[in-house]
Amino acid sequence: RLVDDACIFLNRPGFDTGPGCALHFEAVAQNESPIDWKPSVCWQLPVHVNWTAADDGSESVEVRAWQRSDWGSEGQTMAWCCTEEPGAYVGEQPVIDSLANELEAIAGREVFVELKRRMSEG
Repeated sequence: RLVDDACIFLNRPGFDTGPGCALHFEAVAQNESPIDWKPSVCWQLPVHVNWTAADDGSESVEVRAWQRSDWGSEGQTMAWCCTEEPGAYVGEQPVIDSLANELEAIAGREVFVELKRRMSEG
């Protein structure tokens, strides 16, 4: 649901807790994970995972940034809150650490552990 062309849960600049997602802020205030409060399409941003099945029954996974094309035709007109800004992928910690909960929830524990192992080898 939209209010003034933005998500109904968007706190705009000037709001007491600051700009951003009201659900995210409240989850943190309640010492709970935003993953448990927000729709999956929201907490997954800016990370996108593609699963590909192989002929032998195994799967491969690609972890990358979301792109408008991932949303189909609606992606061309969707208001993007963060994924097109360079700051979406910059932080004080590597993404493997700062988005550990999200990556594990998206890809599963086994894939996350393997991804973290591979990232620490480099």
